[in-house]
Amino acid sequence: MMRMGLACVGALLAAGCSTSTGITKPADVSGSGSASASTSVSAATTSQPQVSSTLTEPHPPPNHWNDGTSYDPCLTYTAEQIRSWGVDPAQVDDRGVEDRQVRGCRWSADGWSIGLTVANTKASSYLDPELFDNPRPITIAGLDGVIYQGGNASAPGCTVSLPVQNASVGVIVLIFDPKRAKGVSDPCAKATEVATAVAPTLPK
Repeated sequence: MMRMGLACVGALLAAGCSTSTGITKPADVSGSGSASASTSVSAATTSQPQVSSTLTEPHPPPNHWNDGTSYDPCLTYTAEQIRSWGVDPAQVDDRGVEDRQVRGCRWSADGWSIGLTVANTKASSYLDPELFDNPRPITIAGLDGVIYQGGNASAPGCTVSLPVQNASVGVIVLIFDPKRAKGVSDPCAKATEVATAVAPTLPK
């Protein structure tokens, strides 16, 4: 059975990939309009300070698929913080432009990338082995999350999903060219490293 995970690997860096990379919303998890409205109000009361970004096009606002938190991965971290993860803050793609069901950004380096995406999905939803590859629980900074694999042998990937308010954030690492991805051989180790840096910045 083909499981959901880091789908559209070959087209990961191309806009318009219809399947979300790693933070796909399970079919049985959806929010009604009224629930989304109340979630948005709650999230707005704990909004975070925003930093300058390197985005070159308008940043899509939250919608009913991803408005469960005030956290915005694209506007939370400085260029220095993003660079400390090993990627180039100037090589950024807005995931919300590619796929309106998620909200976040992907930063690339030579041969690999890190994505941070938000969806109105419980982190525990990603424990379903029928939908995700080798999912298992992980606890980071007191947050009960899930880690699961994706991609394929030639382009391995891994996602750590953490709860944030009434949503979850996926920390997605994809090694799309292992020969060029110097120093990043284990996507799950890198995803865990970045998730450990991200966890303390998530709003409560």
